[in-house]
Amino acid sequence: MTYIDAAIEVLKLIHMNGYEAYFVGGFVRDYILDVESNDIDIATNALPEQISNIFKVVNSGIKYNCVTIKYEGYSFETTTYRLEEEYHDNRHPIYKVASTLSLDLKRRDFTVNAMAMDVDFQVIDLYNGLSDLKNGIIRTVNEPTKRFTEDALRMLRAAYFSAKLGFKIETETLKAMRKCSYLIQNLSNDRICWELEKIINSKHARMGIDYLIETNIAPYLLYFKKGIYLISEKDLHNLSWTEFLALSFYDSIVNLKDIHIKSEVLNNVTTAIQLAKGNLKNKYDSIYIFENGLEICKLVNKINVVINNLKDNSEIIEEIYLDLPIKSMSDLAIKGQDILDTIDLKEHKIIGRILVDIRNLVINKKLQNEKETILKYIRKHY
Repeated sequence: MTYIDAAIEVLKLIHMNGYEAYFVGGFVRDYILDVESNDIDIATNALPEQISNIFKVVNSGIKYNCVTIKYEGYSFETTTYRLEEEYHDNRHPIYKVASTLSLDLKRRDFTVNAMAMDVDFQVIDLYNGLSDLKNGIIRTVNEPTKRFTEDALRMLRAAYFSAKLGFKIETETLKAMRKCSYLIQNLSNDRICWELEKIINSKHARMGIDYLIETNIAPYLLYFKKGIYLISEKDLHNLSWTEFLALSFYDSIVNLKDIHIKSEVLNNVTTAIQLAKGNLKNKYDSIYIFENGLEICKLVNKINVVINNLKDNSEIIEEIYLDLPIKSMSDLAIKGQDILDTIDLKEHKIIGRILVDIRNLVINKKLQNEKETILKYIRKHY
């Protein structure tokens, strides 16, 4: 059974138990655009406890009247129709149960996300979302200034959907983003980081970034504004998230501790920034690339090219890396025990130095990476 087949059965079972249920949100948009989606959300007039009488569920957001249905090995986030009222801090509303689908759709952010679909794939479109999809437009549901004042995150999401879909932001929506841009400073750094990562990783990332600048939102993205302006000034395309972070934090690496970034990404960014500052000639040799790895060296190169206006050596880095006889110490034909078994050492602590010496000879192709050849060299020189 496919994901969509299981979803249809879920809707039918909810109907059979006397309740309404529709597909909503991004899945509907993607289905109309003929884009594959593995994230089906369901809206219903059934309460969580009523849904739990029909299916096995996980209480994923019970205070929001949201449960995750587990069915035929698939998961479907299912939410009772709701209203959003009494927003505070320009972000968080109080949720109340709504009586109809139309009220639930009314609270949604953009017209292209405010459609529903029934079990027969008939679209319920109360806000001309189909027309905006056809014309490639991002437009708020109802008056944009009010929607952005309610929830400032919607401005970043407008830029994200532009970046994701390659759509233009409608004129009045764009004006409201400029008017409300200062409200972005009320968002948490973590949430800003999460939305920016989605923008940077999108197919049309440059559109989203350009909108952040055009609407004057960029100056309020304090940690990230350097990277955003560099993308525009240097006409950059197809940056990775790690590259964007490295460019953003080149002058303020200390601030990274305030944002929950994956530790591996954080380590790569901080390491590359430090290396770039120590490699202002942007030069690379076999030992340097072996010690730091291909990805870090490419990141160092990107930093130096963009920020320090140095020559792009990405092709040279790739060529040197591919030509390395070994890519890691585990590739070396001998281990520390082989050295102990071959020569009498008074101090075992020099084993590490010997291994590094052998490693460097192998990398520079002055010694073949073959066990007996290396051991013969060790007997002669140590």
